[in-house]
Amino acid sequence: MKLQSTIFKTAIFFACTFIFTSFTSSGLLHAQCDLFPPNVVTPQYFCPGATVANLQAQGINIKWYLNSSPTEGEMALSGTFPLDNGVTYWASQSNDVCESYRSATTVIITTPIAFPPLNIITPQHLCAPATLANVEIPEETIANYEISWYETATSPTPLDPATTVIPTSGGTYYAGYTNDICMTVPRQQVNITVVTPPAVPTIVSPQTFCLGEMISNIAVPSNQIRWYAALTGGSQLAPSTILSTGTYYATQSSGSCESTPRVEVQIVIYPLVTPVVAIAADPGISVCTNTEVTFTATPINGGSSPTFQWKKGGVDIGGATSSSYKYTPANGDVITCVMTSNATCPSPATVTSTNSLTMNVYPDFKAGAITTGSQSVSHGSTAPITISNSTDAGGGNGAITYEWYKDGVPVAGSNHTTYDIPIEDRVNISNSNLVIVYTRKAKDATCETTFVASVGVYTLTVYPMPMLTITSTAGSRGFIDPEGATTLLYGDNLTFTFGPNTPYRIEQVLIDGVNDEDAVANGAYTFANVTANHTIEVTFACPFTVEDLVNNDIYNVVTIDGICWIKENLRAKLYQTGEKIPFAKPYYHALYPDVEYNEDIFGLLYDWYSATGETRGMGKGICPDGWRLPTSEEFALLNNYPAEDLRSKIYWLQPHHNTNITGFDSRGAGFYNSNLNRFEDLYGFTAYWSSDASTGTLSTAACLTCYCNQVEIVTIKLTDAISVRCVAND
Repeated sequence: MKLQSTIFKTAIFFACTFIFTSFTSSGLLHAQCDLFPPNVVTPQYFCPGATVANLQAQGINIKWYLNSSPTEGEMALSGTFPLDNGVTYWASQSNDVCESYRSATTVIITTPIAFPPLNIITPQHLCAPATLANVEIPEETIANYEISWYETATSPTPLDPATTVIPTSGGTYYAGYTNDICMTVPRQQVNITVVTPPAVPTIVSPQTFCLGEMISNIAVPSNQIRWYAALTGGSQLAPSTILSTGTYYATQSSGSCESTPRVEVQIVIYPLVTPVVAIAADPGISVCTNTEVTFTATPINGGSSPTFQWKKGGVDIGGATSSSYKYTPANGDVITCVMTSNATCPSPATVTSTNSLTMNVYPDFKAGAITTGSQSVSHGSTAPITISNSTDAGGGNGAITYEWYKDGVPVAGSNHTTYDIPIEDRVNISNSNLVIVYTRKAKDATCETTFVASVGVYTLTVYPMPMLTITSTAGSRGFIDPEGATTLLYGDNLTFTFGPNTPYRIEQVLIDGVNDEDAVANGAYTFANVTANHTIEVTFACPFTVEDLVNNDIYNVVTIDGICWIKENLRAKLYQTGEKIPFAKPYYHALYPDVEYNEDIFGLLYDWYSATGETRGMGKGICPDGWRLPTSEEFALLNNYPAEDLRSKIYWLQPHHNTNITGFDSRGAGFYNSNLNRFEDLYGFTAYWSSDASTGTLSTAACLTCYCNQVEIVTIKLTDAISVRCVAND
């Protein structure tokens, strides 16, 4: 409990004019007195035994009474008059002339308070410069009480703790409760000594450390260094505090004193790195006997110059201290490597390779043996002859491969332990015996990668044989060279070339009666290493399409009874010489005005002069190179088929009866009537110029209509225009 004494703040005021009427035995009576009542505080607190002298009021010549105003025979209370609890006392002030009105205060008598002892540590040692504010006071006392300092045990005036500097020689001071009432605890004597702080330490900055290192790892000149996280204030950092990159502050201590100011030290923290070393073998851990192997260590976080120690079976290999090591291993050797890193902050610094290499050394390779023997046969003998295996090849690593040799030359595909002598080896077209020597070699996939000779030799003797014949033929629409029967020696090669006449194509190349598609595509065939008689027959057929290079157009082709027909009406506007065709027009009529459509679907219409080229003296007409106008006899051959098998299924007035089975695809293209100068009968009529000679003003043409059931051979005026179809030259 804190009890505060009363402090008066009100000034005293005096009047200048006083008027009195009379005096009495009790004192000065009020007449007209301009002296104000004194200034008092109420209530006022006292301990038991207090007297009127302890009452406080501001004014001059203070007098205390038990009444609020003067009464008959009243006397002012003496200073020794005891005060009672709860009683109101009245104060006045007076001068030589008059006495003022009275002011009241109520007295409260308090029970003495039993304050606890201050328990301030004594003696205390403070660091210079020191003031009373630096004295250590128990936290509980500070939290609950206000403490004042005094020079002596009884001096009334407290000292200012903040400004009272303790001399370096120290001193004795007294602490007590501030403004206490009825205090039962005497002031405590505190003896103080002042210690001079140590010098500011010299510490290297910056300093570098690894992640996880502590305050205690910082290099310092003595063990009396204290560390802080700030330049001022804050608590001392424990030695076990983990360091981080940043600024730390140090002082040097002596007892409880520390140097000032704090020294700034920069700390740089590097992360921990984990050294790793992996090893590899070249050419690998599986090797052939007597193979030197290079072992290489690949470090991670090894630093600029790591050190190495190679081990075999866990034992150091003398002198093997570089990043690589060479030696010829034995089967089952186990190789490891130990690396010591000089990187910054390795953890740990020395590590063993993450892998160990167990060497697998393959056994020596042996090529085995064949059964040695000899045999004589006639030319062309077909009896089986097998050279047998005596001993399998073995050792090395991986699949074993065999290869047989004929007179020292490898035999393709001969990859077995035994060898069947082929029939072609038994051919002899010379005049003397043929002697062949067979041997075998072997290799494995790893150690012996080139063939090694097996033990043993087999000899075959072949007697001679006569000549062979190849017979060639070609169809009339092409050629073959050479043609006819050609004789050759056994084992000889013979190439035939062949090709079609324009515009035909090769249809088949029959080799001994079997078509060879490659020969069809290449236009040639070679009989290689001939051992028997053969035949070759080439046939030719119509092309699938024909290209008109001059008019930049392509037409489809159909074969009917062996004749190659262009199955579309001609659309040419230029002769093959590049000259313009005089009359080449699309069908036009008010009912069918789309000439582009008509040209695309029905082709162009030509008069006889344009179709045959007679007006130009060219004779061959307008068909593409290799093609010509059909004869009337060729048109007549179309009558082998009903008209509906020749007509298109679409482009006729009544197309539903048409089948177009032949693929001729005749369309109702109409015609140009030169007498009337108009186009007529689209979808109902079509006709084609023949190559027959003209008679007067007429020439022969083939005609189809929507209602007739066959091709009709008719004569048409030379100046009329009809369609053109072409056939291939013979």
